[in-house]
Amino acid sequence: MGITSLILGIVISIAAIWGFYKGGLNKYGYFSLVILSVIVAVVLESLVFNYTVFDNFGKGLTKSTYEFQFKNNTPSADSDDVKIEKSAEKVKVEIKNINKKVRNVEILLPSNVVNAEADVFYKDGVFSEFNKTSNESVVVQKGVPKSEIIRLHLVENTKALLLELKMCDTEEGGVITHDGGSNIEDGVMSVVLNEAVPFSFNFVRFLIVLICILIGLTIKEYRDYEFRGKRSQKIRRIAIVALLIIQALFLGFMSASQMEDGESKVFDTVSDSGGQYLDQYHQLTIAFAKGQLYLDHLFDDDKVIDDQQIAALKALDKKGKSYSPNDRDKFVQDKGTSYRWDEAYYNGHYYTYYGPVPVVFIFLPFYLITGCLLTTRFVTLLLGLAISALMARLVYNIAKRREGLNMWTVIGTMAMAMSTVFVTSCFMGAKIYEVSPMSGLALVLGGINCLYRAVTEKKSKP
Repeated sequence: MGITSLILGIVISIAAIWGFYKGGLNKYGYFSLVILSVIVAVVLESLVFNYTVFDNFGKGLTKSTYEFQFKNNTPSADSDDVKIEKSAEKVKVEIKNINKKVRNVEILLPSNVVNAEADVFYKDGVFSEFNKTSNESVVVQKGVPKSEIIRLHLVENTKALLLELKMCDTEEGGVITHDGGSNIEDGVMSVVLNEAVPFSFNFVRFLIVLICILIGLTIKEYRDYEFRGKRSQKIRRIAIVALLIIQALFLGFMSASQMEDGESKVFDTVSDSGGQYLDQYHQLTIAFAKGQLYLDHLFDDDKVIDDQQIAALKALDKKGKSYSPNDRDKFVQDKGTSYRWDEAYYNGHYYTYYGPVPVVFIFLPFYLITGCLLTTRFVTLLLGLAISALMARLVYNIAKRREGLNMWTVIGTMAMAMSTVFVTSCFMGAKIYEVSPMSGLALVLGGINCLYRAVTEKKSKP
């Protein structure tokens, strides 16, 4: 029934689109395209992307549950049809005398086990010895229903199953350890045969599918429009705004996916207790606010460390040593201190060799007004959005003055320009290394837009 659900969802989606155009419903305007896109996206999410939910329908499958008790790190089973063994590396569960069709196996891990790698073996009318269902192990994640249920794809009645579980991560006292399952708390582990797969409506996936369908239907409906034509004016605006929104969501997703635990999203507060977690632009912002150009001695708690580092580098300079990494590493370590990466030492102070323009125009004004520092990740996000808008504007300015261009060719060019490898690769790091080049690109694009408009505007003068 699962494959039937998948095929049925695709057929219904195609039939809905075909009936929409065959019945002339597109005459009701763009809103009708939106309604059709929502309907098709709902059908695909419900029947196609959730087709495993319908695996057990109409098969007369019976559900069976087996429980295993762990006490003093030793497992036991009540039934003679079940055998469980535990070693330092794995837990083996053998279920005998099944003699029925088994569509899936649900593994509910012990309370302190976070995840496990599972291998499933089976016996049936063909295989008298245990045969592995898949070459690759399945990762079972506690609390994630989709991972806890393993689909087996077995055709004949199953006589016996053997589960080999490697307990990868366990939790003890709130701390997760990678001990290979050597310590399992007292409790229960369950194995369920033919469990119903839970239905899950993934809104993010639904939204992505909806956007893709709507884009396709829009292109089909308005495929003959020219970019400069009056007929395309309304749909052109909708398409460009939608493109900018998609790009903004894309950049926002990249920003969120790269964040580390505990990292601030928009701004960081600063105190006199220290600033070692700040990058060079943050340090330069505070230095400018204090009326200095160098990066050392910004915080009271860092002065001792700064003095030790600078004293070691001064001594190295006096000895006439070269500043090769080997000489520097050895000499500084002998002095019992360290040095700063990505900063330049000169004449008794640390300096940054990154351009200060982003600090002057972005970081510093915000810091002077609020007393907080914008995070480099948030600044990179803003620059990415600015670059996307400026790229779209440049393509728009060029296309607006050219006759005969197909609207979707222009929109496609705009999309490719907005999602350049340069912007996306720079944004992946979202650190100080990306701020300078992205700031430069934004200024260059802004300048080109102004220059292009100046030389092409009819009222402009040379």
